[in-house]
Amino acid sequence: MQFLTGARRAPGRIAAVVVMLVAAIALAPDASAATAPAYEQRTGATPASLVHVAGWSAGPVARWTGYHRQGGSRRVREVQRRLRRLGYAPGPVDGRFGPRTERATLRFQLRNALRVDGVVGPETLSSLRAQTGRRPVRARWSAGPVDRGAGYATPGGSVRVRELQSALRSLGLSPGPVDGRFGPRTAVALRRFQARRGLRADGVAATATVLALRRVVRAGSPTRTAEPQRPAPEHPARRLVHSAAPPPHRAPAAHPPPSLSTALVEVALVLLGLSTVAIAYLRTRHRIRLALTAAHREEPR
Repeated sequence: MQFLTGARRAPGRIAAVVVMLVAAIALAPDASAATAPAYEQRTGATPASLVHVAGWSAGPVARWTGYHRQGGSRRVREVQRRLRRLGYAPGPVDGRFGPRTERATLRFQLRNALRVDGVVGPETLSSLRAQTGRRPVRARWSAGPVDRGAGYATPGGSVRVRELQSALRSLGLSPGPVDGRFGPRTAVALRRFQARRGLRADGVAATATVLALRRVVRAGSPTRTAEPQRPAPEHPARRLVHSAAPPPHRAPAAHPPPSLSTALVEVALVLLGLSTVAIAYLRTRHRIRLALTAAHREEPR
């Protein structure tokens, strides 16, 4: 009799346990809300400061941003487009902040004297937007010409060198990243432009070279030819940048770990399946026992 009473009460107890698990899942905090303090601790900025400084109301973006949304994140796509425009190779513009986008962000932060943490906060975004504005920067060249080595002593590089690099890049002459630093690749690209325009190929951006460069860019004349490009020697500062950043290898597609709510739902489903099996077992055993008891009573004495 005690066994039958326990068998009858078992389904009610198991149902109560399942109800308690569902309530715990509903009251569990979301994983995205738990990562917000981590962003503030790493960047020192809140979403309100981004609204005021950069115009992003959802906060900074970092690795794994955009993976939970179909089509990726619009903010990550903006970062990837601007990094690609500056020559930092963030990978495909897919709205997913993966390892290649993080490495490109680290290199951009390192070369522009920003906090090197791989997170696009207010300072990094403002610098990206300043260097990739819609209108080209027209610097004043009253300070004289620029040549190799210019911009390395200035945080963020030289505005004149950045204009020079942007113009050379638009003509397909491969001056390297538009970082405002007159390195060996910029010098090679400038000498190639000077030689093709009949100027003195000395690698110095003087008034005649700048005016000719502006005229060609304004007219949209292509200067790219099929001649092979010889690799230029690396500058010590540029070699230091490449050694500080991780090697650019093709990383496999990774996905973020599941959240706490997903794990609790899986546990609840497993417990629900076990409870269903246990209830079926108890009911079958009870029916068999009743059948045996009835058969025993019907036997002739």
